[in-house]
Amino acid sequence: MRRRLLAALVALLPAAALIAWLAITALPLWTAPDPGWLSVDAPGRCAAVGSLRAHAASRIYPSSPQAEAASAAQIALDAAVDGLTVHPAGLAVQAIFERATRPAWLFTASPSELPGAAPANPAQPGFVAVVWIDGQTGEALDVVVGLEDPAARCDLNLRSALRETVLSPPFLLLIGYTGTLMIALLVRAILRRRRRAGAARA
Repeated sequence: MRRRLLAALVALLPAAALIAWLAITALPLWTAPDPGWLSVDAPGRCAAVGSLRAHAASRIYPSSPQAEAASAAQIALDAAVDGLTVHPAGLAVQAIFERATRPAWLFTASPSELPGAAPANPAQPGFVAVVWIDGQTGEALDVVVGLEDPAARCDLNLRSALRETVLSPPFLLLIGYTGTLMIALLVRAILRRRRRAGAARA
């Protein structure tokens, strides 16, 4: 009995290692930043998602007051470009800057609304900005300004994520190992049944 249990554990060890490898490989695909991380009314959400992914960001509990970080973001933005206003709803994350992981705030910005000016067409591409603020020092880490098309989509591509997961080496090896193990068990069961049948006839 103990031998069978030990043999089963030994046979399952490679499968457990492959499952762990698969989880490490696939988890970033399914937990990558998406527009849902940001406030629904935040401007430049796709620009923010691109920046979050570029800095390998993950959400954390805020390490500093949001209002202070928003003020610092507006100051940093004004020093880089005129006419953009930071959206007050920031996103607290942990991100990589200069090969070091640190807590940070991400804010987005859109053109300021001037009194008497015609409202911007929401269907037309417009200027947006992404501002990064250090979550510990309050200093600006990066300011990115560019155009964003409102029709652009940056949601999680489920089909692409599923395809990459299924075609990943750990998944293919897991399927191959599981299939081989099932065939081996089937062959063993058939041989054992034949031996018992032969012993009964004898």
